[in-house]
Amino acid sequence: MRMMPTVDEFEVEANGIRFAICAWGDEGKPPLFALHGWLDNAASFHFLAPLLEGYRVLAVDLAGHGRSGHRAEGVAYNIWDNVADLVAIANVLGLERFSLLGHSMGGIICTLLAGSFPDRIERLMLIDGIWPMVTASSDAPAQLAKAVRGMEEVGQKRKTLYPTIEEAIGARMNGLNPLSREAASVITIRGLEAVSGGYQWRSDLRLRLPSMMRLTWNHARAFVASITAPTCLILAEQGIYLKREEFVRSQELLQRFSIFQLAGGHHLHMEAEVTSVAERFNQFSAGA
Repeated sequence: MRMMPTVDEFEVEANGIRFAICAWGDEGKPPLFALHGWLDNAASFHFLAPLLEGYRVLAVDLAGHGRSGHRAEGVAYNIWDNVADLVAIANVLGLERFSLLGHSMGGIICTLLAGSFPDRIERLMLIDGIWPMVTASSDAPAQLAKAVRGMEEVGQKRKTLYPTIEEAIGARMNGLNPLSREAASVITIRGLEAVSGGYQWRSDLRLRLPSMMRLTWNHARAFVASITAPTCLILAEQGIYLKREEFVRSQELLQRFSIFQLAGGHHLHMEAEVTSVAERFNQFSAGA
């Protein structure tokens, strides 16, 4: 197993939520917020962050994930609310300008943030994630109804109980996007809490509910078109984006970005390919 690098951990209160943050690098270096994917946590950057040169990497457990607090009772998890959270966190830390690194859902949040506040973003680095699943505007009523019904029913659901940490790690290894044992271990250990009879994930069950609304393709294009920061997008050859219809037909929109296809799956930044991911981002940051 790879040696775990030294990491600083601290908390920030923003938007009424306690956010847990893992940090790597000297405090005097330019800040880089790192945002994880859906149902992951800040530990997903434990292998990549120490390899990135020239930054103070701040990996945030997003609301409802990892060791961060949950949204108030009865409140849904809308992806754009994470944009407000990150702006609030940056303001609390006194950071007017900063760079962004995002994986999967975290990449989507970074795109929305960089498109909404282009004057605050230095550089944008994305891993197998750039815009959310889009839908036609005519689908909005059914989508909202589905989400509201989900909110009504979520209180009846219970989290899976794992008798041991090893069983929880095994379940994460075989999830929607499979992980090696080493990668699954760091995410799982950070994401679990001890309860009577075993262990459960800390993550909020509401994260699994349908979105209240989805962006249309025109919405997604507008956010991408508004980005002014130099942007590097790494796509996994066995990932989830390369074959999406809207990605295939958006090459003109993305031509000003630096785009690389690397071997590996959706979590390539946590697996054997992490060195290649870091090399690409370091070259990009150095202007090469």
